[in-house]
Amino acid sequence: MTVEISPLSPAKAWLLSGYFAVSYVASLYTFRAGRLIFTAQQTEVGPNAERARASNERWRNDPATIRARLMGVSLSTVVSCLVFYGVVVTSGSWKWSDVEPLQKTLSLLGFTRITQVPLGAWVLVPVMYAGPLYVQLLDQELPFQKYWSFKTSVAPIFDTWLGFRNIVAAPITEELVYRSCIVGAMKLSGASNFSMIFLSPLWFGAGMNSFGA
Repeated sequence: MTVEISPLSPAKAWLLSGYFAVSYVASLYTFRAGRLIFTAQQTEVGPNAERARASNERWRNDPATIRARLMGVSLSTVVSCLVFYGVVVTSGSWKWSDVEPLQKTLSLLGFTRITQVPLGAWVLVPVMYAGPLYVQLLDQELPFQKYWSFKTSVAPIFDTWLGFRNIVAAPITEELVYRSCIVGAMKLSGASNFSMIFLSPLWFGAGMNSFGA
C-alpha cells in the first residue's frame, strides 16, 4: 500500500536540523570525563612544542576524554536517527511496526543499494582526495612505499583511542548526523539541491566539530 507523505515545512526542517547539530555538540559534554579542564597558568613554549600537561587538567586527546565523548556522540547519533525515523512515521501516518517507514528512513538517510548510487558519486570521492593522496605519494607514505608500514600507518587506527576517534568514530557519527539526518530532513521539506549542498554544511561549520581531528 502506498502512503502519501506530508512534507515538512522549511521552518520545521531547519528546527529539526538545529536539534541534530546542537545535540551532537552538547553530547560531547554529557559525561564529566568529556569536559575539558585547563589551568589558568600560561606557559611559554616553542612554535612546534606542546606545553606540559598539569596533573589536574583534562585534554581532548586524553584516552578517558575520548572514551567519554565517544559514548556521548554515539548515544546522540542513535537518538537523532530514531527521532528522524519518528518524523518519517508520523509524516506518512504509518504505524511504528510497519516496514515501509523503515525503508523510507534508510533511503532518506542515504542507505541505498550500491547499484543505485549515481556514477558521479563514485568519481567525486577520488577527486576530493586526489590532493592529499598526491602529497602522500610525494612523501612516499602510500601503501608499500618507503615510509609506509602497517605498524605505524594502520595499526594505530585500531589500537589507540586517538586513531579510532579520528579515522573511525568521528567520521561515521558526523556523517550520520550532519549529512544523513540533516539532509534527510531537508529532503522531507522539499528543499532544493542548492540548499542541501551549500546550506546544510553550515550546521557543521556552526558547531565547529570538536570530537574528531
